[in-house]
Amino acid sequence: MARSKYVLQRNQKYYAGCKNANEFCPLVDDLEGAERRKIPLFIQFLFSFISWVVIANNNKEGVDWFNSLFFFSTPMFLEYFSYKSKEKIASIIFKVQKGIFGVTALLGAIGVFTDVLTIKINDNISYIKVSQSFFVLKGFEINIKWIVYLLLIAVGLILTQTFNLSSKKEKIVASSKPAA
Repeated sequence: MARSKYVLQRNQKYYAGCKNANEFCPLVDDLEGAERRKIPLFIQFLFSFISWVVIANNNKEGVDWFNSLFFFSTPMFLEYFSYKSKEKIASIIFKVQKGIFGVTALLGAIGVFTDVLTIKINDNISYIKVSQSFFVLKGFEINIKWIVYLLLIAVGLILTQTFNLSSKKEKIVASSKPAA
């Protein structure tokens, strides 16, 4: 009973006259862009941006930064992992987000669970430094600003989805198609 009520409400979100409570009307998943989304996009953007500010404000050496990176990127990667869309723009956005969040989650996991990566600060600039005992890239350093910029792109794409997936165009498309 609850499932049929949910299906009907979801169908009526895009097709006001729809009476189908057994299966989703056509285009519902495409119009939503991500059928399993649990929170509104703007709320996700807001909290993601606040988390990004915390990650970007690194002033400690060690591995604490990797904890923040791991615990931010991993849920975001898992959230976007199942998202698909038939719209070309939305599909590209989802793929970029999966890639960025996947890479940063992996980087965070390496920093948290191994001693290969640490944060070093030189002249008030934070660097990711590869351990001297690691067999590849011994002592290599990269400024964390590049990782922070990548995350900002992924977080910014959440905002673009707010406008892309929740536009008036969806209402026009939905009203022009007959309900199932």
